[in-house]
Amino acid sequence: MTSLLADRGKRVGNINPPAKAPSGFTIIELIAVIAIIGVLIGMVLPAIARARRHAFKVAAKAEVRQIEAAWRAYLGEYHAWPSNFAENVSYAVTGELARAMNGEAAGQLNPRRIPFLNFARRDADQNPVNPWAGRGSPPENCRFFCKFDADYNNVIPGTGNPTNPPMSDLASPVAVWTINPDAKPDQRDYIIGSWQE
Repeated sequence: MTSLLADRGKRVGNINPPAKAPSGFTIIELIAVIAIIGVLIGMVLPAIARARRHAFKVAAKAEVRQIEAAWRAYLGEYHAWPSNFAENVSYAVTGELARAMNGEAAGQLNPRRIPFLNFARRDADQNPVNPWAGRGSPPENCRFFCKFDADYNNVIPGTGNPTNPPMSDLASPVAVWTINPDAKPDQRDYIIGSWQE
């Protein structure tokens, strides 16, 4: 009988098994995780946008320098600029001028049809454009521009105007630039020029 009472006592003490902890997340934990993810995304997205803008500037700078090198090669090949180029006049690298650089245009601009440069990006009219093209910038802000030392004294006169480069006299046979639409006209990096470091 003692064994039966002992068994009963054991059973009575173990009637309610210990409660299990609930599995899964509570709503508060889920909200906290979502908030942390939102903060992290908020910190990363501006850094990605800055990196993208910097990459555009680097690509534009490389293209400006390639165009300048192509024009120097042109001068070395023909020993002169085309006769219709005037001193201190800005020329957009479009139309026949762009085709001449690609070796596609015959006639006065490139009679030997030498391909001096193959442009990486072009618009629908086959004109070269800077890296901002097709990303909401107006087409006129995506062009490349040149000035030539048409009197062959190796000086391109400065204009003193930040939107019509170069600002000061430049010792070079050619100056090439493009516009950075991410900057305002009064900012230092508005013009990306071949003469800049």
